[in-house]
Parts: sequence; C-alpha cells; structure tokens
Amino acid sequence: SAPHIIHTTHLKKTEELCLGHLDNFFMDHQDLTLPYPCYIITTVKKSYPYLNTFTEESKLPKFYQIKERQLNSKETALKQKLELKIKNFKNIETKESLTSILKYASDHRSIQNLEHELNFYQRIMQQISKD
Repeated sequence: SAPHIIHTTHLKKTEELCLGHLDNFFMDHQDLTLPYPCYIITTVKKSYPYLNTFTEESKLPKFYQIKERQLNSKETALKQKLELKIKNFKNIETKESLTSILKYASDHRSIQNLEHELNFYQRIMQQISKD
C-alpha cells in the first residue's frame, strides 16, 4: 500500500466545498483504519478537524516524499504477466463465459442436492442398523 495524498489545489472554486465533504466523510468513518494517514495538499487556509492539510508536498513527513524507482527484472516479469492476463481477461466473450459459469454453478447445485440426499439415506440406514 502506498501513502494517501490528495491534491485539491486544481479544484479552485469548489476546493473548500470538497474539503468540507472529505472532512464529513472522515468524521462519519472514524473507525476506518488506513495503513497510512491521509494527507491533503490544499490552498485553503481554513482548518478542518478530521483532515491533515498541508500547503505543499515538501512539508509532508519525509516518509511521503518517496521517489519512484525503476522496477527490477523480477518485478518487470510479474508486471508483464499481469498485463497479459488483463489483456486476455478483456478478450473473454462475456456471454460465452457467463453460460459456462451458470452451467458450472448448476452442476454444483445438483451435486450438493445429491449429497444431501445421500446423507439423508445414510442416516436412515444407520438408524435401521442400530435397531
């Protein structure tokens, strides 16, 4: 997970309204636990009790000033595999796959029903054999 930094400086006229909505969201969801605190870069001087606001990125804690690095060979290979899987996933015929998924689900439901029936008959056989 990466640090959460929200830039609102480009919103100009609606920036203060947006910050109000964000403050309300964090007030309503105080039980929300994020792996990192959420910081907001804004030009609005008003203080918001549930927001961590800064005027520029250089004032953020040093941890947030992470420079991106080039991927190593293992990470590049994983990225390429992932991109290929995404491409293949997008190429899947949805109607065709949906019918096969529904058939698969139907088969499993019938197996479950047969299993329940088998368990019922086995319980009856056990009761008969006990008597």
